[in-house]
Amino acid sequence: MRYLPFSQQVYLILCAFVSACAGPSSYHRTRIPTGGWHHATERPYRDRGTLYIPQQHYVYAAEGVATWYGPECHGHPTAMGVCFNMNAVSAAHRTLPLPCVVRVTNLENGRKMRILVNDRGPFLDVRRRIIDISRQGAQLLGYYHKGKAHVRVECLPAESYQMALAYKRKPYALPRGVRKLSLQSRPIRAKYKQAIQQRSDKARITHQHASSYSSNNQKNAQKKASRSLDAVYGIIP
Repeated sequence: MRYLPFSQQVYLILCAFVSACAGPSSYHRTRIPTGGWHHATERPYRDRGTLYIPQQHYVYAAEGVATWYGPECHGHPTAMGVCFNMNAVSAAHRTLPLPCVVRVTNLENGRKMRILVNDRGPFLDVRRRIIDISRQGAQLLGYYHKGKAHVRVECLPAESYQMALAYKRKPYALPRGVRKLSLQSRPIRAKYKQAIQQRSDKARITHQHASSYSSNNQKNAQKKASRSLDAVYGIIP
């Protein structure tokens, strides 16, 4: 009877022990990417047992349900570390790069606006809900009282690139054919703050302008006021 050398016997015993400790479940674990992100907010994370991997580009378009959040998070830090203000226009998304700029269109009334995404969520009813917008944004889009609306969300690569620079973060590469914005002395972040400060005054002027029309032209005035939301409250006019 032939015996293996002692060194080979020890090696086989160690291999068998390691394979037994690993177990069959180790082969079915989800692989989480390591490294390659530009900031801590781009790291993969888990919530309620679900793994979310933030995308590393600005190409995104989807339709789904938008909801709003406000009092329960007012004054608390967002995923980016800034203080959440329910009276400002911002949004939360599960996987979009932070920060980025999206165009949200309410498919139920035609209103649309450009919104800064600086938080993560929503994490309930994830199959239908694709974005969570601040209370002020829900009011401007016309679904505050209803609580939710069917919307289209589109990421704007050029605006998102400039927003990342404004927050001193490394932006992702722009898609082919998309040019960088030339803002010169009017950075996108300053325009965003200015839009928020002038929100109430311009809204009052817009509604007064719409009410000055006759009854026959009331529908046209409402459409004009709705279209002006993108210029008045949006980050980029």
